[in-house]
Amino acid sequence: MPLPSAPATPYPHRNVVIHVFDEYRKTTKDFVCQRDLLLTNMKYFQAYLTEANEHDEIDISVHCDVEIFELLMEYMQQRDNEWRPRITLENIASILVSSEFLQMDDLVEECVLFISGRVQEFMLLRVDFGCLSDATVAKIANNCTPEQLQKLHDPKDKILSKLRRKKVEALVRTLQDDAQKENDKLGCMESMWKRPLRDVVLRCHVGNLRVSGVMARTTVGEMSRRWGLPLASEGTRLWGEYMAGTVMLSSFFKGEERVKMMVKTPNIQELYTEAMAVGEVRSFCSVYVDPTLAGAPETGGHMHVSRILYGQAKPYNTSIEASGVPELDWQRFFDVSEQVPTIVRIDSEAAEDHTRSCGLIFQKMPPAEPQECHYELEELPFDKHPFAATDLKQSTDLLQYLNELIPNADISEKNCKRIPLDYYCRCSKDNYAQRLKEMGLRDLNQIAADVGNAGVDLTCHFCNEAHHFSAGELEGLIKSVSQA
Repeated sequence: MPLPSAPATPYPHRNVVIHVFDEYRKTTKDFVCQRDLLLTNMKYFQAYLTEANEHDEIDISVHCDVEIFELLMEYMQQRDNEWRPRITLENIASILVSSEFLQMDDLVEECVLFISGRVQEFMLLRVDFGCLSDATVAKIANNCTPEQLQKLHDPKDKILSKLRRKKVEALVRTLQDDAQKENDKLGCMESMWKRPLRDVVLRCHVGNLRVSGVMARTTVGEMSRRWGLPLASEGTRLWGEYMAGTVMLSSFFKGEERVKMMVKTPNIQELYTEAMAVGEVRSFCSVYVDPTLAGAPETGGHMHVSRILYGQAKPYNTSIEASGVPELDWQRFFDVSEQVPTIVRIDSEAAEDHTRSCGLIFQKMPPAEPQECHYELEELPFDKHPFAATDLKQSTDLLQYLNELIPNADISEKNCKRIPLDYYCRCSKDNYAQRLKEMGLRDLNQIAADVGNAGVDLTCHFCNEAHHFSAGELEGLIKSVSQA
């Protein structure tokens, strides 16, 4: 019984035979190379050794100096052993031309490095440099300084003028790239200058202190735009400071838990702010009856605060007597409603183009760990470091102020939670369309008849955004309700 034969190898022809013809020496020599190695290192053959002929036995004929090709083969097969080709001034031109033709990129780079240290000797070789590609000439030029190229001597100008031209082209490209980067940088800076900086709420723990801070300029500006209040008016300042307290209180909560605050005094007609823990705030306001009395403590007013929290069937409501002074009213709120000792600081600075509202809340919490720093609120040196918006231009100024106020605080942006703050209302035209449909067919027909072709504007009382419904849109709503 015959023994079973060994299974045939799936790729029996993985080696390639290369016949090298050396016309100068009138000799030939065969080289055997693994197909994958050849394709990886001599990319020239990738066009001839394809998947279509992968299983065919292929012979390749090459016209080349046998010694040079042998050196190239050694380079391919010994690279993993950190072998380096035997490059000399006598063979550098042949190695460079051959490796470039066969697309041996790494060897071309080594040749360029060799030439860079011997450019003068290289250009005096009795070699036709016309067979070098522009890319290789450019690589040699890039490794030379302009001063080196200026000192070189090439009697027959076989390559020097090309090197100098490539160097000039490279320098021009560098200057153009640098100029473009500078323009991009200036454009970015200009864009940042023109674009309003986003407001931020900072929250952190320092020892047993829980701290929340706010720096709001863009949010205040958006409110004044929506409600038609002058940027530097007392009404804008008042809203910004009450808003600062609302936002800082909401920062102690999570997600879409929110705080609603409404204040009304004999001189403040009505002011409302609502803030979510995620950093959204909206409002409505109709402020001073007599602006000349702005900022003076009042009696007979009230401030109502509602905290809407997850898992609670009803809001937590607190009402206090309001003075019309935001810092004082928020301090009263915490004194009445919180079991945690709290200090509130709120201030604003008004300029021609903006009003900036800033605030800080410090709460003394029970120590979480015995070794943590312990602070008493009454020991914080507010007399030495008064809280003033004029000294606070950006959020980093808040951190600097905290580090000056609280001994050994070492507060940085890394150990603070940053919550971006935006004036944002979730009203939409779709929501108002649904509200109109819920009014019923009779009322919708009456509205359409009353407004005629002018349509109707529905204005959100939280953000003063008007949503217009044309006569055609009202007719579409009526049709939708009648078909329901």
